[in-house]
Amino acid sequence: MYLKLRTKLNDHFTPEKNKHHARYLRYLFLKMRPHMGETISAYAARLREKPKGCEFGATFDKRILEHIIQTIANKKMIEKAISKTWDLTRFLTEASQTEDIARQMKDMGGKNISRENASRVHSDLQYPKQQSSGSNEALIMSGLGKSTNVDIVACLESMRKEKIALSMVRNAINATN
Repeated sequence: MYLKLRTKLNDHFTPEKNKHHARYLRYLFLKMRPHMGETISAYAARLREKPKGCEFGATFDKRILEHIIQTIANKKMIEKAISKTWDLTRFLTEASQTEDIARQMKDMGGKNISRENASRVHSDLQYPKQQSSGSNEALIMSGLGKSTNVDIVACLESMRKEKIALSMVRNAINATN
């Protein structure tokens, strides 16, 4: 009897949860936009803090990825994420690599290097196209457009050689196993 009475009193006097609070938090989440110069990883970290009370449940990462896709300006990254059905982790890995390449190219003297151009270069380095004739510079230059210079070409050529060397090391390790 005592437990039944206690339960009824607790139910009566316990404050009710605000039914609209989760809706308000989702509204704040959906209003979020990347700050000028903010990396996609930093933006994703900010987004991860907001939806704790949004009641997204198991769709938490999917909601964050969808929101990032809807709010970033890099069309190439959006296209890749959708066409290759990346999850949030893969998207953030690719975005981080693309942003690193853009930052390195800018540090080397490329004045008009956009994240989109860097995304193209990253894609060309990751999935090189077959060439019938011409040099590797032509392949690299095709992804950069008018924003290229000799330093960028040298950097990309160096990156390509490092990738080939890494591939050779991997093959040697696999051959010994």
